[in-house]
Amino acid sequence: MARILRDVINDIQSLLKQNFDDQEFTDVQVGYWIITIADRLRSQHISKRRSGAFLAVYANIPVSKFTTIENPNQIPNRKYIELPACIYDYDLDAGIRYISYWDNTDKCGSEYFRKRKFNRTSPDEIELWEYNPYTKPSPENPYFYRVDNYVYLLGIECVNVDAVEIGLMQILPDVRDIDIDEPFDFPAELLHVLRMQVLNLARFGLQVPDMGKVNTGDSNDPASDIPTTKIVSVNDPVNRTESEG
Repeated sequence: MARILRDVINDIQSLLKQNFDDQEFTDVQVGYWIITIADRLRSQHISKRRSGAFLAVYANIPVSKFTTIENPNQIPNRKYIELPACIYDYDLDAGIRYISYWDNTDKCGSEYFRKRKFNRTSPDEIELWEYNPYTKPSPENPYFYRVDNYVYLLGIECVNVDAVEIGLMQILPDVRDIDIDEPFDFPAELLHVLRMQVLNLARFGLQVPDMGKVNTGDSNDPASDIPTTKIVSVNDPVNRTESEG
């Protein structure tokens, strides 16, 4: 059963209040800490696995074309789509798992559909593909490249493609856009790391003395109730780089 974000928030609030009894920890504040750290852990988790567990597929994304130049990034007469969600900024645009369109021009008839996958490229590489008939952009061998929030599509300039399908590894929503009573889209095996990291973040924030206020709870020095050493081991997976995998 998927974890509920409210349960994670309540757990961390309870632990914090044990040491900071006179502090108020709102759902939004703790939720923001959770989402901030969860996005980093989730990004690392996804990059180390070939899994569809966190793949988000969007169908019928409209293909458009700019008519005028609007610098930067809006180039006229080139087909493009806008990313329907914010994605992780992986190397070689790996946050875009695939882009495809349905080709119904086959001689077998309109009931026969073939999905065409776009290959990833970049603006400075496009010229290289043009010289080889096997790599040249075409309806059978289309390409895409990303510029900010736009994804330009090559090879379909002379065919009618109204929409595409796209698979994305998207980031978690903003805490204000999340229903904390809905399932939390986060790897269950990393919840203990998330918990420790959030407590670590809260500890450093609360160590800064608030001059002019006196703690009336059980401790005269709130910062002393939480250890000043790192909670997460240096050998924990969260501290490894992607290359160390």
